[in-house]
Amino acid sequence: MEAKIQSLRAQIDDINLRLLELLSERARLAEAIGEIQTQLGLSHYDPLREIQMLELLTAANRGPFSNATIKSLFKTIFQASMQLEQEADKVHYLTSRQVHREDTVVMVGDIPIGGKHAPVLVAGPCSIESREQTEATAMFIASRGVKLFRGGAYKPRTDPYSFQGLGEDGLKIGRLACDKFGLKFITEIMDPRDLPLFVEYADVLQIGARNMQNFTMLRAVGRTTKPVLLKRGLA
Repeated sequence: MEAKIQSLRAQIDDINLRLLELLSERARLAEAIGEIQTQLGLSHYDPLREIQMLELLTAANRGPFSNATIKSLFKTIFQASMQLEQEADKVHYLTSRQVHREDTVVMVGDIPIGGKHAPVLVAGPCSIESREQTEATAMFIASRGVKLFRGGAYKPRTDPYSFQGLGEDGLKIGRLACDKFGLKFITEIMDPRDLPLFVEYADVLQIGARNMQNFTMLRAVGRTTKPVLLKRGLA
């Protein structure tokens, strides 16, 4: 009797595989129909077509499943096919799992950030004020194992009379200090017109909270090959 059970189960396994093959073929046909419907501007859901298919199936049903069971099974198949057709119409962003299934890992030089890699610390002064201050800070954080140095060369201030940063000189000081102590340089860009300077001196471009609504800036930075650090929202 045990051998008979195993034989019957083997037949069921074979039928399951054939059903899977047929379901996959059906899905491909449904996707092809969906593409044509999209091109013609037609809805993917046709209730009359669904009724016709169910009537055809129940008329051909010889048991042992009831017509209600047959309808339930095939409605599930219809729904799955509909989801495939609708999925093809969606706009998938480059960061979506549909386009990019693996975890994103951003490389800053030879330093991996993201995925299953260990968290990476970033440290440094709010603003680069002098060569001495910058090198002392860079030396200290490098001695603690930090690999990324952040310092502002252009500082957005609400008070127009306060220190606004050293500008290009600050970028040069930050670059020299990072090279001296083996660090990667992160600094905030304020104006897309300064982008060539930042591409030359910085390893990572930072976008501050204020500029997260500056779409001209975001597009310009996105066209570079530099990693970008985004500060999302005002604190």
